[in-house]
Amino acid sequence: MTQAQKEKRVACISASRMASWFDDIQRERAQKDGGRSLEWVPGAIASVCDASERAELVAVCDLKPELLTKIQERWHVPAVYTDWREMVERERPDVVAIVTMYGSVHAELAAAVAETGLVRGIYCEKPVAASMIQADRVVAACREHNVVYTCAHVFRWNARYRQAITWIRDGAIGEVRSVSVTAMGTLLHSGTHQIDAINGLAGDADPEWAMGIIDVLSDAPQDQWARPDPVGGGYARLTNGVDLLMDPRSPGPRTFQVNGTFGKIIQMNDLRQVQLWRRGSGPTVLDLQPGPLLSPMPEKSYALTQMEELLDVMERGGATSCNEVHASRALEIALGLHLSHRQNGTRIPFPLQDRSFSVDTK
Repeated sequence: MTQAQKEKRVACISASRMASWFDDIQRERAQKDGGRSLEWVPGAIASVCDASERAELVAVCDLKPELLTKIQERWHVPAVYTDWREMVERERPDVVAIVTMYGSVHAELAAAVAETGLVRGIYCEKPVAASMIQADRVVAACREHNVVYTCAHVFRWNARYRQAITWIRDGAIGEVRSVSVTAMGTLLHSGTHQIDAINGLAGDADPEWAMGIIDVLSDAPQDQWARPDPVGGGYARLTNGVDLLMDPRSPGPRTFQVNGTFGKIIQMNDLRQVQLWRRGSGPTVLDLQPGPLLSPMPEKSYALTQMEELLDVMERGGATSCNEVHASRALEIALGLHLSHRQNGTRIPFPLQDRSFSVDTK
């Protein structure tokens, strides 16, 4: 389909990696991992719009003119700007994609874009924000101005993750009691991916309390602990009674385990494989029996699936798989783990009272 026939106009804030050349990185990785990284392609906003039948990239904004020149030459972007407000006012896009680096900037831009009242959808990189006061503003702005928001916690659009969700909804493992994840990584940049994913597997409930541990330099003063976005993890209880276990020390690849009343779901090797374990038949059979190890492949990349879901929700109503509320929950749990560690591992209740506590990441 030619660009002129596409129905949704997309404007992008940032002309760097996630806007333009992310796919190059994934193709290079694919040469070393047997092609697995190609599941992420297309992943940059320019290539996602190029592959989409509905989304047209009409403008890009960045503070660096040299990046604007590069993205315009490579992707034939019609218009470039150094002021995002001017871009939105002139172009009147349906969707604004925010793919800048820092979490604090994600929140500042997402809230301000929604508050213009000129756009219908926001596609935003993770994390949603760096503090809950910032995340609250994003949530309020999207609600007030009827803006559909989607945050790029990509496991939500992973085919193996979706298979696990289907099994859970079908009652294949009974009532979910706990969900665990290994290899959390840096708590804001990487860990919010994992927190959002396990919260989804646990039923997308609000957190009740959390206890955390953060890897920080022993001689670093507390007011500097959060700045490097350190590795962290811990334990959380959700209001639906499900427990989340987040292991920060185990090496990758990541493994997720959903524990139910009569079965388990294991997702391993960074969610490339998924397996259902259930009790055998008969009253005396106690051991769980494994089903086949499945590796269903996605029809489209995570980012393209996410963008098309956003457009669908804008047209038909509903909510995206990772909306502003889901993304805010993941951030709040991560910040609760930080606050717990600062208080020697004490249990931190939710909602967080200190809405201004901030941990930034890039």
